Amino acid sequence: MRESEHFKALQRHLTDRRSRLDRAVWWLRESLRGLRARLRARRDHGAPTHCDVLLIHPSEKSRRQGRKNALLEALRRAGLRVEETVAGDDRAALRRRHLRPPPRPVPAPLYTSAARAADLLARYRAPVILTERNGWPVSTFLRAFRPPETRVLHLAHGILSDQSSKLRFHDFDYYAVFGNSSLEYLCRGEPGFGRTDVLFAGPYFPLPAPRTPATAPSKALLFLGAGPDEEDSDGYRHSCELARQWLAAHPDWTLWVRPHPRGSGQPWRTWAADNAAVRLRPEGESLSEAMASIAAVWSGYTTAIIDCAVAGVPVIVLGQHRDYFECERFGVPRVTDQKGLEAAMASLDGGAADWAATLAAFAGHHIEYREQPVASLAETIMTLVEGRPPAPAASLPEARAAELTARKTATS
Repeated sequence: MRESEHFKALQRHLTDRRSRLDRAVWWLRESLRGLRARLRARRDHGAPTHCDVLLIHPSEKSRRQGRKNALLEALRRAGLRVEETVAGDDRAALRRRHLRPPPRPVPAPLYTSAARAADLLARYRAPVILTERNGWPVSTFLRAFRPPETRVLHLAHGILSDQSSKLRFHDFDYYAVFGNSSLEYLCRGEPGFGRTDVLFAGPYFPLPAPRTPATAPSKALLFLGAGPDEEDSDGYRHSCELARQWLAAHPDWTLWVRPHPRGSGQPWRTWAADNAAVRLRPEGESLSEAMASIAAVWSGYTTAIIDCAVAGVPVIVLGQHRDYFECERFGVPRVTDQKGLEAAMASLDGGAADWAATLAAFAGHHIEYREQPVASLAETIMTLVEGRPPAPAASLPEARAAELTARKTATS
């Protein structure tokens, strides 16, 4: 596809779920913003900062959280020069004049994104650019305007699923996803925008170490609290009630509750005041520490269930949720009533080998490099810095087309 057609396709992708009126409003708003960006774009030619890797954090908040520190340390220990910057929003870019005239014509509504990419490429020279912000149109222009020796690698920060339409955008040289489940998602469902080579690498943060089975007593459970956006939802409250009812019927068990780091811990904080069998884990404790002495984890639908599986700790999902992570495919219990919870708990007795196989298969489906996730990603980046192309697991959209053909053949 010609570059100009690719840019027009990006514009269609950004508006394809909008009504005709919304598309018109979007076109006008972004075109006016682009005009302002054109007027504020810098035209100086200062010397760029040379480095091996440029990491573009999606936001200042993400940068402060420090979740990529382990990856940054691994790269720097290997002798690479790493620079960091923050994507921020278009308003901040306009205010700070982080804009340069794009080297080639672009559609008017996309001018700001193109000018931001041109500015990043003018301020930094790096053989590898790492992006993380999903659905960020600047990535298309980073790839289009980059020098021939530069490659754009997008880092997944979670398991890919259709929980977010922004994951339909994959216009990068390389896309580092955790494992086969993410690749399967990219190959099915609605078509995405862009072309990319998909790699298995990461995540960029350490995972829980496999737990020694002997450390788990038989009468303690761990409940994982929800974040602030879910604590008041009917689904989460149903999960909590399901747990409380089972606990009332089994007074010889203790339920430890690990509140979400950003959550209030309700309703468990209130219930713990009147129930000695409910206890809250210490603030700041890691998930690995919380799982060290429990028989199983109870949880709502959260990515933490994959961390539990990596550690080899039985996990039971409470409540009715869409099965984004394919628990049922691998035999991870999902229960909605007391009967189902009783059956799931009964499977803990004498079923260690079956549970170990289930958890290993479930974790392996989602994360290819469970033992050395950060090292796998660091090695991929170092390969790119050296100018060597890593071996992709698949290329999109070709892999998606092959998947659709295979499905048609199977059903015909």
